Amino acid sequence: MRKVIALVVVLAACSKKDDCEKLYDKMMSIMPDEVKAKASGKKDEELARCRKDIDKMKQDPTMKCVLDASGDDEVKKCVGEGFSDYKKKSKASEAGLYLNKIGKNAKRLFGEMGTFPTQNGARVPAGGGGGAGNNCCGGKGGTKAAPGSTVNNKCSADPDAFQKDPGWSALEFSIDEASQYQYSFVGGAHEFTAYAIGDVDCDGQSATYTLKGTVTSAGNPEVNLTPPPAGVY
Repeated sequence: MRKVIALVVVLAACSKKDDCEKLYDKMMSIMPDEVKAKASGKKDEELARCRKDIDKMKQDPTMKCVLDASGDDEVKKCVGEGFSDYKKKSKASEAGLYLNKIGKNAKRLFGEMGTFPTQNGARVPAGGGGGAGNNCCGGKGGTKAAPGSTVNNKCSADPDAFQKDPGWSALEFSIDEASQYQYSFVGGAHEFTAYAIGDVDCDGQSATYTLKGTVTSAGNPEVNLTPPPAGVY
């Protein structure tokens, strides 16, 4: 019986979380799903980094605030405006991901045909239909055939609009899930421009990401992404 009790005590001691693990768990609890997915399998790496710098981290009052917080709402208050900006940046990453795919498709097609697609791609998907801002604000996400039941400020997915458009069809690009940005494409044999336009914080100020495709003097295709001004989402 004494051995059993001793084992329970040892296991309890081993399972006790230190400050770094508590901090990690509380912070991950308020992160967007896409961040949680990227962090999957990296917890041990993050904890090791935290434990290495724990003395320095304990000097930050934010850490104590998060550790003392009793729920997600309190954790968010501890992080404050930084968390709000982080969420906006996380949402804005959608634009970079899709424009990167557009760039890869355009360069691949240049390699196959010797030119970029020359047809223009219309601005799709359709806007949200209202709301405090522009673009997808007021949208309900989901799909065009089955939009969501509540406003989440996302444009409804409409892959048919991409597939039926000459420019997007030539580029072999479409989006089959709800998005927070609209996309357009200006084609050209040796130069193209793709845009991601959105207003993820619905403040009435659109943010435009611009991807420029050109051909180098050596005849190789290249792309360059220009983000909107800092603080515009």
